[in-house]
Amino acid sequence: MKIKFYTTLQVNVPEIIKDCDVLISEEELFSDIKSIVELWAEQRLLEDGWPVPNVSQTIREYLIDNGSISERKYF
Repeated sequence: MKIKFYTTLQVNVPEIIKDCDVLISEEELFSDIKSIVELWAEQRLLEDGWPVPNVSQTIREYLIDNGSISERKYF
């Protein structure tokens, strides 16, 4: 038997990109965030070890690692 369900997760985009330079278009940024949140949410249902999908710091680290945003350097 398959059961399908839908939910809405809130993601704080300003918190994610705070003190960062966005290196891609806003459309690409939102698409990247949506894709990773959906993937993490689905995978957490199937197995342990996946990040909580709507934690701003985790999403931020993912976007930095993938070159979508970069931390601002203050001197």
